[in-house]
Parts: sequence; C-alpha cells; structure tokens
Amino acid sequence: MRVKSIEFEVIQSIETKDALFEVLQYPKLAGSSDVRAAEQLFYVGAAGMRLKLVRVTLRNGRLRNEPGTLYYMHGSELEMKASTGGGVFKALKRRTMSGESFLVNEIHGSGQIYLEPSYGHFFLLELDNEEMIVDRSLFYAGSGDVRERLASNKEQNIVETSLST
Repeated sequence: MRVKSIEFEVIQSIETKDALFEVLQYPKLAGSSDVRAAEQLFYVGAAGMRLKLVRVTLRNGRLRNEPGTLYYMHGSELEMKASTGGGVFKALKRRTMSGESFLVNEIHGSGQIYLEPSYGHFFLLELDNEEMIVDRSLFYAGSGDVRERLASNKEQNIVETSLST
C-alpha cells in the first residue's frame, strides 16, 4: 500500500547560521469520517483559513521550543534534552510569575523538526544582538543563542516575555 504524500506550500522562510525555518501551508483540507469535523472543515475552508506548521531544518544546531509544540522530528543525529533554561532559580521564577513550564525543551543536532500545526499565524524573526518584548504566548521556538526571560510591564501590571540574542 502506498501512502500519498502531502505537498506543502512554503509561505515564509528565514535562514540562520545553523537552521532553516519554514512556515508550511497545507493544501485545502476536505472530508472526514466524523460529520462534525467535516462540517467544521467546510466552514474553515469557506473562511479562507488554511492549516500551517513550522518546519525547522537544523544543521548541527540547537532548537529551543515551547512544551507541547513538537509534532514530529526526523534525523538520526537529533537528540532531545530538557533543561531548566538557565538554572533552577530562573525556572522557579518563570513558573511562579507566568505559569510557564519549569522545564524547557531543546533539540540538538542535525535533521528536520516539525512543530504542531495550527490555523493561527506564525511570525519568523531573526534577532541580531537585539531584544524584543512580546506577549507571553507568542514565543514558539528559536535556534542558536536565543534567550528567553520574563519582563514585567509595571504600567499594565503584566508579565511578558523578553527574547534576545
């Protein structure tokens, strides 16, 4: 039995020294064995929404991704590690201040990593010795020396995420 492969459309890409990030868009999805799911797919398609995912091709690099975002990885040289992301104190602060996970996921090596599909939007950005303050739920994954830390906005009394290299 031969399984038909899905042809994705690359809608955005960015290349760093150790990784290639691509946002892939599925073709229009149709049909389901479940009537309710088929109805939802019909309305999603009518609204022009398309399912997307991020593919990361690591070249002897490191990917740091949020818990629950890994969909699939392929490559004999890929190794998954969990760490506190900068020490126990940072992990405890991250957990108590923002409710984020105590451990962070890191994938090291060479190969392809597919992150969880979503109907939402993906924004690819390369930081060059810069810092960006973003909403807590915005960060999905990063490669190389990307650092993630908590940043408090005292005016609005909220905790946000700071990304830097």
